[in-house]
Amino acid sequence: MRRFWSIFFVFILGIILLLHKNGPITLAVSSPDFEQAYQTYIQSSSVYQTDFEKFVLARSQYLTFKSISSESEAIAATKKMIFSRTDFVANYLKALRIKLALETNILDYQENLLYLQLDNELSSLLNSKEVVTSAQDLKELSKIEKDSGEKFKEIKKSAYKSLSLIIYHQTLKETTDLRKQVDLLKTKLGEYAGLGNSDLSNAQKRFSQLDDQLRSLEKEVAENRKNFFSQVDGQADPERAYLTYKEQMSSLNMAILNLFPSFEEIIFLIKKT
Repeated sequence: MRRFWSIFFVFILGIILLLHKNGPITLAVSSPDFEQAYQTYIQSSSVYQTDFEKFVLARSQYLTFKSISSESEAIAATKKMIFSRTDFVANYLKALRIKLALETNILDYQENLLYLQLDNELSSLLNSKEVVTSAQDLKELSKIEKDSGEKFKEIKKSAYKSLSLIIYHQTLKETTDLRKQVDLLKTKLGEYAGLGNSDLSNAQKRFSQLDDQLRSLEKEVAENRKNFFSQVDGQADPERAYLTYKEQMSSLNMAILNLFPSFEEIIFLIKKT
């Protein structure tokens, strides 16, 4: 029976790590639908915490007394905790799904596939409540919780993939904005070609260097997204892979932002011609 309780703690710990430490979803773009979904998720977090504390107390009493009444109370507390945990995770997925659509606009096949996967996992999660309701004893609950292990693993992978795409699109926006300015600047430099001005010559050389840097950063951003998905699909720990990916994308984003002043210097040189 102690194995039963340990199973619960393994899965509960994994979900808490996912939703609170590494899975923030209060990111750039927002909407009334997301704000409502996010508030519902926060409220369900408090409910789950309360039910979890009651579950821990019921567990302690059952392990101490091993009576019929303490077992009944443990079964009831366990079911209630699973229900509130299910709502907690489901509400997180609902908010995350909205945020994914807002940030990415579901532009490609991979994003659409992930969005549909979140839908399926959400439905499966909510449908699992019926099985818990029908459970008669701790042994049945133990089996249900064991079977849910793979489901939670898939949810964790999908959540981290979604968060990675949100970060990717935020970084992509920076590169896209800068690329538009660079293309306009390239056109302007072309208009002044052949003047033989030293400032213009320096501007053209500097532009060529910065353009190469931007292309390299754009390539790294795309490769990071591809590599992250490959790692997670290849059974790498999604949490560890995500933390590495997040750090890499943060560094790339900073490098991209640091290019803006350099291109402004080129504009200054052009104005001197």
